[in-house]
Amino acid sequence: MFKDGTAEVITAVSATAGANGKRTSTYTKEQAVWTGVRDIEHPYGFAAFTVDPGRHAGDTTACT
Repeated sequence: MFKDGTAEVITAVSATAGANGKRTSTYTKEQAVWTGVRDIEHPYGFAAFTVDPGRHAGDTTACT
């Protein structure tokens, strides 16, 4: 997130790993209208979800 309300988003990665064993990311900058809360002083956070996997294979999952 940047102060102007934009963010860098990974749009692709290279097909093969580089010398460091990691793929190279391709970034684009976009308006971050998808963010609900922004805290410049503490930009990292955690979220916890309770997931109900459904009753049988192929059933719809639910998060609370």
